[in-house]
Amino acid sequence: MADAMSITTEPSVEDTGGPEVGILVRLQGLPEAVFAYVMSDELVTLHKTIFEKHGLSQKDRDMAYYTELQTFLGEISLADFPDMLWNRLPWEDAQESKMASLVIDILGFIFLPAQAHLGDVAGLISELGGDLKSFPEKQLEVRRITYAEGAAEVAAAADLDEDDVDGDGMRKRLAYIVESRLRHVRTDVDVREMLMRGKKTGGIEMSAAAADKVIELLESKARMTSYAESHESESVKAESANESEFTAADIKKIYAGSPGELESLGKRVDRFMSVTASNPSKMRDAFYQVIEPPDGSPIDPLYVVAGLISMADGDKISDALVEDDRYRAIVREYLTGKNRQAELPAYEEDPTDAKYMNVFLQYLLRGIAGYDEAESARFALRIINLLNKQGYNRYADLVAFSMKEGEFRWHDVVEP
Repeated sequence: MADAMSITTEPSVEDTGGPEVGILVRLQGLPEAVFAYVMSDELVTLHKTIFEKHGLSQKDRDMAYYTELQTFLGEISLADFPDMLWNRLPWEDAQESKMASLVIDILGFIFLPAQAHLGDVAGLISELGGDLKSFPEKQLEVRRITYAEGAAEVAAAADLDEDDVDGDGMRKRLAYIVESRLRHVRTDVDVREMLMRGKKTGGIEMSAAAADKVIELLESKARMTSYAESHESESVKAESANESEFTAADIKKIYAGSPGELESLGKRVDRFMSVTASNPSKMRDAFYQVIEPPDGSPIDPLYVVAGLISMADGDKISDALVEDDRYRAIVREYLTGKNRQAELPAYEEDPTDAKYMNVFLQYLLRGIAGYDEAESARFALRIINLLNKQGYNRYADLVAFSMKEGEFRWHDVVEP
């Protein structure tokens, strides 16, 4: 970038108030498409044209270019860019209109193509009185990866102490938590809380500083990135969307079930709560009789759902797995029967881990109650949503709605 400033040098700290860190090192942390754009010959030509048009001296060019780079890096917000550039260039108040013209050209020709990375550049141009039609409509290509790939990328790139993440198991849990953020199931606050939570309750026991670094890394990796369930061609995606487009109202209707089902389920929940008086011990005893009738009578599928919904209050489901060996034995026996004894130590250490809760819920709803995959997933989501509302959100990603199939699906279907 000889026509602007050397990429390996920067204005003095006294001039900018910026840190004494090589600009090239910092730029390498940008998304790949943005880094390539910033380093491109195209920008060399654009800068030369803009700076010559506005009569900038070499020192002013260096300062303007450096201020641009700091904006790309997020060290200066897009909204603050105009004022920062004005304060850094030694121009008189009478030159304000000239400065506004320079800023609008930089926004339109340099920043606008990278709007997906920088933010609402078009809005700022309009706010400053610029004409969007004066600038090219080119946009940098956004990379497209799956949610799982994005989560694994963040987990792998996280610079964590061994005390924070001890082995592949915790690294996978980190990816699981990150993926829930990419899917907008959790907020940054939720993710930070999960990262700092104890390992036995679904967290990683990170320090506050380590958790904040993961949040920052997640935000950085998400820029210029679009996430999807799988790698499908754009034409296939468009075709699928046209054939199987479900509105939020459609999904809500499927989720709710029929009026008759709602009424029957409500009566069973009321009955269960009345008999147990919300006492945890009584609830565990009553629910076990639902799934293992002592007199050998047929199982009532909706009572299985009603019991789980009732026990979701205060997450008494997890309490049952921790405190009552009758419930803990359900997954233990399942793992043993499927020749997965190698997982037993991890299960016994944390029977409430999402991986094992997934087995527990599917065993009850599919194996005991007899619902098919779609119906069992729909009922499971009711239970999961009740837990989410109370802050117990470690199971948020077990179920999702398939736009292609038009029904709810388990993310990880277990063998019956």
